[in-house]
Amino acid sequence: MEEPYPAEADKSGTITSFIALPTPFTPPSSCSTVFRLNGVSLVAYDPGFGIDIDTRVRCAPGAVTTWWEQGRLGLNDGQGHTAVSIGPLACPDRWSTVASSVKDDISTLAMCCPPDYTLASGISGSMAGNCQSDVLADAVLTFASTPITDRRAWRITVTTVETASWVGAIAVVGWTVATSQTTDASISSTSWSGSDIEAKTTTANQVVPTNPASTTSRPTSTNVSAYTNPGLPLTTTVGVGVGAGVGVVALAGLAFFLGWKKLKQHQIDIDTLIDDSFPC
Repeated sequence: MEEPYPAEADKSGTITSFIALPTPFTPPSSCSTVFRLNGVSLVAYDPGFGIDIDTRVRCAPGAVTTWWEQGRLGLNDGQGHTAVSIGPLACPDRWSTVASSVKDDISTLAMCCPPDYTLASGISGSMAGNCQSDVLADAVLTFASTPITDRRAWRITVTTVETASWVGAIAVVGWTVATSQTTDASISSTSWSGSDIEAKTTTANQVVPTNPASTTSRPTSTNVSAYTNPGLPLTTTVGVGVGAGVGVVALAGLAFFLGWKKLKQHQIDIDTLIDDSFPC
């Protein structure tokens, strides 16, 4: 089994610890139909769904969940803080490498999006953007949400879309480093600057390279506001992040709700949603 990359420390005292995800995992097919409402953002493949909403729903392996939910351990303020990054990375089965940034001739940061999702709001030379997929009118979507007055009272709602719109998905972001030089590679943010990063684009169907020395990159994610992930010691802006409580994908919420007029919806019990396709 491939080992995680060695931990790195930067000048601020932040330590980056790596979690290995060296082989592709296959999320249950049901994960493509289960959404979580974060503010005005509707997203699928949420690694935190099984933590906050229903433990039977597992749309990501432990490595991805730990990386995405690391904000629960505290904000990155330096002073010996330990941040978590994925490395080495293998994209989930059938997911696409939609973007990659090359740090040097051996280190590459890559972003993976689920099938039928593309990169929106990508910015040349950065890892900005998010995974997005179009939704047609009359589509029926299922999502979990809470009332403002009780953030623990999760309910499942089924909604019929009357106006075409779009939804998001949580991307998986991680590092690949040339295996022959892994022990000598430094991929901490200490030496990073904007000019150090070269972003290249390629087809949406490209998979994260097993040889991290290659310069493949991804199509950018959907129309989403990019923001910095405070949990990762990177100077690049990544369109996925870790909040103080849970990860949030910053979709274009206003446009999202303006496009969802006169929604027909009703609530169902979450047990009607869970089926055998979710591993226990």
